[in-house]
Amino acid sequence: MSYVTILWSGAATAALLLGLVHGLVWLNDRRALANLAFAFAGIGLAAGAITEVGMLHGRSPQEWGEWVWWTHVPIFVIVSAMAIFLRLYLDAGRLWLLAALLAARGVVLILNLASEPN
Repeated sequence: MSYVTILWSGAATAALLLGLVHGLVWLNDRRALANLAFAFAGIGLAAGAITEVGMLHGRSPQEWGEWVWWTHVPIFVIVSAMAIFLRLYLDAGRLWLLAALLAARGVVLILNLASEPN
């Protein structure tokens, strides 16, 4: 096992732990929706790290392409969750801009998952 895999796995574990902590905070106080959004961002970041390690260890171009294909799901979760977190926690930005971002990322996700070579 390479050092890059070990370090990337440690970063994924830290992101997952951070996401779980914020999820537990949300479970204790259901009004803290910003913590729920941050929990999704942490979990999405951990999933993104897993797909990147999979791309790192891809043995063929087809396997690497499948990992790239699956990477779009965690990217959608991370971008959406961070935008929602910023809106809820900092009360920053316009609501229509958030909706446009979520719609655009949703369209990109659907198009990437619907096409064979993304």
